[in-house]
Amino acid sequence: MKCFRLFGVALMAMFALGVTMASSASALPDVSVLPGELTLVHLDVTDLTVATKLSNPVEVLRGTGLLLLLLADELTSLGTFEALFTNVVDEADVECHSVDDESGEVLTSGTYHIVYTSLSPLEIGALYLVLPLEIECASLTIKIEGSVLSSLKPAASGTDQTSVAGVLKGNGEGKPNLVNYYNDGGTIVKAKLTVHAAGGTAKEGAEEVEEEVTVYALQGSEYGKMFFFTY
Repeated sequence: MKCFRLFGVALMAMFALGVTMASSASALPDVSVLPGELTLVHLDVTDLTVATKLSNPVEVLRGTGLLLLLLADELTSLGTFEALFTNVVDEADVECHSVDDESGEVLTSGTYHIVYTSLSPLEIGALYLVLPLEIECASLTIKIEGSVLSSLKPAASGTDQTSVAGVLKGNGEGKPNLVNYYNDGGTIVKAKLTVHAAGGTAKEGAEEVEEEVTVYALQGSEYGKMFFFTY
């Protein structure tokens, strides 16, 4: 199993972007660490059995296994992420892969924002802004870009925690269950993922994980051991 090759880049990006985003996104929920702890929060999970799916109304890719890494800096709604989907196949059971990755492995990365998905009651989610990438399945190439929105199930605002769960589901045919969120100006915005197969037209799609996923804080001297959301 490959390691997350972009970890160092993501780490540097957090230090470069965290301070500026903390001030510009002050109206959004944020992630904090306990006083006296290092500010960087590292959250990850490895689940090699969970079912995953990337779909639009025409094409469907299925996988088994997910490795997810989230980095967050103190007092910011912005973070970086990497998600590695394993055992990915198309509808003909042909293995697929992202460019330069091993057969069956699709590596996505980008940034995420902690956002409000509801104001009454207050509910938060993670908006993943996916860097554009290409997925190759034998002679078929699929391009994806845009954003996906996951719910989050944190403890009460300001409550210390070492893990957080989220849900990313849809109807299996390109329609995600959760799409609307509020930006820092209080305006409702729609998350939109585009899944475009070569030779076809670009269509809205969905990235789905069959089960609720929980990420856990890395317990090490370089990272804050506990964190909390303020919302």
